[in-house]
Amino acid sequence: MLKYFLASCLMLSTFVVSTPAVFAQSAPSVVAQTNSTSAKISDDELQKFTNAFKQVVVIDDEAKQQVFKVIQDSGIEPERVIEIDRAQGDASFKPSKPITDKETQAYKKILAEVNKIDTASKTRMDNAIKAQKLEPQRFGEILAMLQKDENLRKRVETMLQKP
Repeated sequence: MLKYFLASCLMLSTFVVSTPAVFAQSAPSVVAQTNSTSAKISDDELQKFTNAFKQVVVIDDEAKQQVFKVIQDSGIEPERVIEIDRAQGDASFKPSKPITDKETQAYKKILAEVNKIDTASKTRMDNAIKAQKLEPQRFGEILAMLQKDENLRKRVETMLQKP
Protein backbone atom coordinates (compact mmCIF):
# COMPACT_ATOMS: atom_id res chain seq x y z
CA MET A 1 0.00 0.00 0.00
CA LEU A 2 2.77 2.42 0.90
CA LYS A 3 4.61 1.73 -2.33
CA TYR A 4 1.45 2.47 -4.33
CA PHE A 5 1.11 5.87 -2.67
CA LEU A 6 4.79 6.62 -3.19
CA ALA A 7 4.61 5.40 -6.78
CA SER A 8 1.60 7.59 -7.55
CA CYS A 9 3.31 10.60 -6.01
CA LEU A 10 6.45 9.90 -7.96
CA MET A 11 4.52 9.35 -11.18
CA LEU A 12 2.75 12.70 -10.93
CA SER A 13 5.86 14.61 -9.96
CA THR A 14 7.92 12.89 -12.64
CA PHE A 15 5.30 13.90 -15.18
CA VAL A 16 5.48 17.51 -14.03
CA VAL A 17 9.22 17.79 -13.63
CA SER A 18 9.89 16.19 -16.98
CA THR A 19 6.95 17.69 -18.85
CA PRO A 20 9.02 18.80 -21.85
CA ALA A 21 10.91 15.49 -21.83
CA VAL A 22 7.72 13.47 -21.57
CA PHE A 23 6.23 15.37 -24.45
CA ALA A 24 9.37 14.97 -26.52
CA GLN A 25 9.52 11.21 -25.91
CA SER A 26 6.14 10.44 -27.48
CA ALA A 27 6.38 7.23 -29.41
CA PRO A 28 5.67 7.60 -33.13
CA SER A 29 3.11 4.79 -32.99
CA VAL A 30 1.13 6.65 -30.32
CA VAL A 31 1.34 9.87 -32.31
CA ALA A 32 0.15 8.08 -35.43
CA GLN A 33 -2.84 6.70 -33.53
CA THR A 34 -3.92 10.10 -32.21
CA ASN A 35 -7.43 10.91 -33.30
CA SER A 36 -7.22 14.57 -32.35
CA THR A 37 -8.74 14.27 -28.92
CA SER A 38 -7.38 17.73 -28.22
CA ALA A 39 -9.97 19.25 -30.54
CA LYS A 40 -12.64 18.03 -28.10
CA ILE A 41 -11.21 20.11 -25.25
CA SER A 42 -11.74 23.85 -25.36
CA ASP A 43 -8.95 26.26 -24.51
CA ASP A 44 -10.99 27.38 -21.50
CA GLU A 45 -11.32 23.83 -20.16
CA LEU A 46 -7.66 23.13 -20.83
CA GLN A 47 -6.68 26.31 -19.00
CA LYS A 48 -8.76 25.18 -16.02
CA PHE A 49 -7.01 21.80 -16.20
CA THR A 50 -3.58 23.44 -16.36
CA ASN A 51 -4.32 25.73 -13.42
CA ALA A 52 -5.57 22.78 -11.38
CA PHE A 53 -2.61 20.67 -12.47
CA LYS A 54 -0.16 23.25 -11.13
CA GLN A 55 -1.93 23.17 -7.76
CA VAL A 56 -2.13 19.38 -7.72
CA VAL A 57 1.62 19.19 -8.26
CA VAL A 58 2.26 21.44 -5.26
CA ILE A 59 -0.06 19.33 -3.10
CA ASP A 60 1.61 16.16 -4.36
CA ASP A 61 5.06 17.53 -3.52
CA GLU A 62 3.92 18.49 -0.03
CA ALA A 63 2.44 15.02 0.50
CA LYS A 64 5.67 13.36 -0.60
CA GLN A 65 7.66 15.53 1.79
CA GLN A 66 5.30 14.58 4.63
CA VAL A 67 5.59 10.87 3.80
CA PHE A 68 9.37 10.99 3.66
CA LYS A 69 9.43 12.86 6.97
CA VAL A 70 7.22 10.19 8.56
CA ILE A 71 9.57 7.51 7.27
CA GLN A 72 12.65 9.43 8.39
CA ASP A 73 11.18 10.00 11.85
CA SER A 74 10.44 6.27 12.16
CA GLY A 75 14.13 5.45 12.50
CA ILE A 76 13.90 2.84 9.75
CA GLU A 77 15.77 3.33 6.49
CA PRO A 78 13.45 4.14 3.57
CA GLU A 79 14.71 1.14 1.62
CA ARG A 80 13.84 -1.11 4.54
CA VAL A 81 10.35 0.41 4.84
CA ILE A 82 9.76 -0.33 1.16
CA GLU A 83 11.08 -3.86 1.66
CA ILE A 84 8.75 -4.40 4.63
CA ASP A 85 5.86 -2.98 2.61
CA ARG A 86 6.61 -5.34 -0.23
CA ALA A 87 6.80 -8.29 2.15
CA GLN A 88 3.43 -7.31 3.64
CA GLY A 89 1.79 -7.28 0.22
CA ASP A 90 3.54 -10.24 -1.40
CA ALA A 91 3.82 -13.47 0.58
CA SER A 92 6.35 -14.87 -1.90
CA PHE A 93 8.75 -11.93 -1.37
CA LYS A 94 11.64 -12.71 0.95
CA PRO A 95 13.14 -9.67 2.69
CA SER A 96 16.91 -9.36 2.95
CA LYS A 97 16.67 -10.10 6.67
CA PRO A 98 13.81 -11.14 8.96
CA ILE A 99 11.40 -8.37 9.91
CA THR A 100 11.50 -7.68 13.63
CA ASP A 101 8.48 -6.93 15.83
CA LYS A 102 9.84 -3.43 16.32
CA GLU A 103 9.98 -2.91 12.54
CA THR A 104 6.45 -4.28 12.15
CA GLN A 105 5.12 -1.86 14.75
CA ALA A 106 6.98 1.06 13.18
CA TYR A 107 5.70 0.05 9.76
CA LYS A 108 2.09 0.00 11.04
CA LYS A 109 2.52 3.52 12.42
CA ILE A 110 4.05 4.68 9.13
CA LEU A 111 1.23 3.13 7.15
CA ALA A 112 -1.41 4.80 9.34
CA GLU A 113 0.26 8.19 8.90
CA VAL A 114 0.67 7.68 5.15
CA ASN A 115 -3.01 6.81 4.85
CA LYS A 116 -3.90 10.06 6.65
CA ILE A 117 -1.58 12.04 4.38
CA ASP A 118 -3.00 10.29 1.32
CA THR A 119 -6.60 11.00 2.29
CA ALA A 120 -5.87 14.63 3.13
CA SER A 121 -3.89 15.22 -0.07
CA LYS A 122 -6.60 13.63 -2.23
CA THR A 123 -9.19 15.89 -0.62
CA ARG A 124 -6.99 18.94 -1.17
CA MET A 125 -6.38 17.92 -4.79
CA ASP A 126 -10.10 17.43 -5.42
CA ASN A 127 -10.81 20.83 -3.87
CA ALA A 128 -8.11 22.48 -5.98
CA ILE A 129 -9.57 20.91 -9.11
CA LYS A 130 -13.13 21.92 -8.18
CA ALA A 131 -11.94 25.47 -7.43
CA GLN A 132 -11.02 25.67 -11.12
CA LYS A 133 -14.62 24.73 -12.02
CA LEU A 134 -13.52 21.29 -13.17
CA GLU A 135 -14.67 17.92 -11.84
CA PRO A 136 -11.96 15.55 -10.55
CA GLN A 137 -13.20 12.83 -12.92
CA ARG A 138 -12.82 15.16 -15.90
CA PHE A 139 -9.37 16.17 -14.67
CA GLY A 140 -8.42 12.48 -14.65
CA GLU A 141 -9.84 12.00 -18.14
CA ILE A 142 -7.79 14.88 -19.52
CA LEU A 143 -4.68 13.61 -17.71
CA ALA A 144 -5.20 10.21 -19.35
CA MET A 145 -5.68 11.86 -22.76
CA LEU A 146 -2.31 13.56 -22.40
CA GLN A 147 -0.62 10.18 -22.68
CA LYS A 148 -2.21 9.51 -26.06
CA ASP A 149 -2.56 12.87 -27.77
CA GLU A 150 0.56 14.76 -28.82
CA ASN A 151 -1.38 17.87 -29.82
CA LEU A 152 -3.02 18.00 -26.41
CA ARG A 153 0.37 17.61 -24.71
CA LYS A 154 1.73 20.51 -26.75
CA ARG A 155 -1.23 22.68 -25.79
CA VAL A 156 -0.76 21.87 -22.10
CA GLU A 157 2.99 22.37 -22.30
CA THR A 158 2.45 25.82 -23.78
CA MET A 159 -0.03 26.71 -21.04
CA LEU A 160 2.27 25.36 -18.31
CA GLN A 161 5.10 27.58 -19.54
CA LYS A 162 2.99 30.72 -19.10
CA PRO A 163 3.29 32.41 -15.70
